[in-house]
Amino acid sequence: MADKKELKVTLVPNSGSMYEIYYVGGGEIPEALKGMYTSEYIANVRVIQHLMEEKVKLQEAANRKRKSERMDELRERDLA
Repeated sequence: MADKKELKVTLVPNSGSMYEIYYVGGGEIPEALKGMYTSEYIANVRVIQHLMEEKVKLQEAANRKRKSERMDELRERDLA
């Protein structure tokens, strides 16, 4: 399994009070998280939303795979 990177929120230097999201250790963040946020709270909420959306996508993909495998099993059984 791939190593998971941690998303963090930080105050943007010389921006007044704008925040951005970054990966601890570096790396490009997803397009949906790019930009600046007016509060740390809003940025953290966006991170949580993004992680939940990604989890749903992974669950849906796993469900499709299981369904496909089950359909293959039924086809093989019907052909036997």
